[in-house]
Amino acid sequence: MEPRVTRWIKDNAVYYTIRWTDFLHLEKHRVNTAVPSEAGVFELYYLDHTNTLHLLDRRAVYYGGLRHVLREIADPDARKAVVFFGQTEPNDRLYVRYSLSYSRSDMDDILYFFSYGQMKNPEHHEGSGRFTHIYVKEISPRSLYTLA
Repeated sequence: MEPRVTRWIKDNAVYYTIRWTDFLHLEKHRVNTAVPSEAGVFELYYLDHTNTLHLLDRRAVYYGGLRHVLREIADPDARKAVVFFGQTEPNDRLYVRYSLSYSRSDMDDILYFFSYGQMKNPEHHEGSGRFTHIYVKEISPRSLYTLA
């Protein structure tokens, strides 16, 4: 199935389904060939020495698309520093997964859900304000899910 965010609305509640891509090693060439230049949500992970993935960041991308933003992170010469436990990690240990969405409001609701629901993210996102209840289901090719 295509990695895409879908929604179902009932009364004042919205039910989102996020179909994630498989994990992609964050390398410039792979990003150029595998990631589309479309809007969407992505999660950035760091692979530690025990082969455990740790979520570093989750963002929505509107302008420029996922390819532009991920290529900037993956580029060893021009990338933005990714900080993990106070130190910059080499980008050969970074992995990403993404899902496409054409709606900025839907992406705002999803980021609000994750930042409010997990209480681990110090950055608070504002929802779209369209719904009183937000529910999210994740579908991933691998058995890693970010919901508890």
